[in-house]
Amino acid sequence: MSGARTRTSPLDVARAVVAAALTAGLLSGCGTGDDGVVFGGEWGEVCAPAAPEERHSFGDAITAGEQGLLITDVRLLEADDLALEHAFVLPEEGMVGSWAYPPVDIPGWNQRVNAVGAVLRPGERASLVVGVYRTGAAQGSARALAVEYTVDGAATERTNTTSMKIPVAACPDA
Repeated sequence: MSGARTRTSPLDVARAVVAAALTAGLLSGCGTGDDGVVFGGEWGEVCAPAAPEERHSFGDAITAGEQGLLITDVRLLEADDLALEHAFVLPEEGMVGSWAYPPVDIPGWNQRVNAVGAVLRPGERASLVVGVYRTGAAQGSARALAVEYTVDGAATERTNTTSMKIPVAACPDA
């Protein structure tokens, strides 16, 4: 049967392409669920006026993916006159907002652990609370928090969904 040609229908080609794409996605880890950090909330901004010498706290909900994770770093993104002093993980879910630092009256504060080195079990819900301060006389701000973490030894990074501002006086109207 040398020289014989088989005819492939467009439907057969489409099925082969979809099957190859699904196989590639599954082998690369795509489509198998979120194995990293999920932050709570939609994009927003938290503003908290403070005197130059005052420290302030910001919190966000954090949930580990299907395999759990180890936090290796927390930092401010696009910080302008704002510095990170501390980052903690609290066992209480949903500590989203801002407070004077240290936020000793929020639930879970007494059970906090340093964020760097914290392990979140698969699906564990907690809160990431950071202490920040202005480094100048002007307003301090950061676009977001970046959390670096590893899942089964593979390093990655995720950004939260809340920007932070610490003005000298009142917060500007939204």
